[in-house]
Amino acid sequence: MNELKQALNDYGFFTKKSLGQNFLFDKNILAKIANGSDGVCLEIGPGPGGLTEELCKRCDKVVAVEIDTKIFEFLKDYMSAYENLALINADFLKLDIYKLYEEHIKKPFNVAANLPYYITTPVLMKILESSLPVKKIKVLVQKEVASRIASPPGSREYGVLSVMVQCRGSAKVLFDVPPGAFSPPPKVTSSVIEIEISESKKIDSTYDDFRRCVKSGFSNRRKQMANNIAVDYGISKDRVYKIFDTMGIDRDIRAEKLSFQQFDELCYNLKKI
Repeated sequence: MNELKQALNDYGFFTKKSLGQNFLFDKNILAKIANGSDGVCLEIGPGPGGLTEELCKRCDKVVAVEIDTKIFEFLKDYMSAYENLALINADFLKLDIYKLYEEHIKKPFNVAANLPYYITTPVLMKILESSLPVKKIKVLVQKEVASRIASPPGSREYGVLSVMVQCRGSAKVLFDVPPGAFSPPPKVTSSVIEIEISESKKIDSTYDDFRRCVKSGFSNRRKQMANNIAVDYGISKDRVYKIFDTMGIDRDIRAEKLSFQQFDELCYNLKKI
């Protein structure tokens, strides 16, 4: 048993299934995730601090947000030697991230996390939909989610999260992590994915308008996109068809066929109505 595992045991901590806690203790994998991080890094869900420690060795400052009060208290003791660590006991999904940025980050930053599977999408969407100066996101997620994030238009996995990631930057899957590397082991394989955020805005639409358009297009994958758009925007299907004709796309197209650039153009045309 490594030092961190022993410290947790001594502290009397047990993982909580309700929080999707599957902790990673393999130092080689943790180091691979942390490599390339520098400056200021926001860590979401540090857990027992394995990744946090590796990040603190590489970054000027690490801001770690942990929802579990008991593990937060453990981290305050276990990580007390690292003066470049700011620990926040809060639910990231309920947190005002603009206030967090103003109080603790204050400059362009990276994001790192080992995310519980059930909150992966909302956490990533919260970051991607913000206007904060994020440079890079490196997260450990369920393998199928990583595949979905990096999937191109036209693939079965391509969806809202794919589009929202690709309108902000580029994603690539770095490596897989087997269930046995975690404690307790999950039932699925995980992957580390890296999202490089573009320095310049890649779409002309506002993110609010763009998100609405994308979510509308994918609101019912079984139906043609024209039906989804007509219902969600309260316009006739004929008006949607005219927009499609202007864009040079098929009237029976489905959302998974559109690139983020085409969604941006569609969003622009819908705003003119």
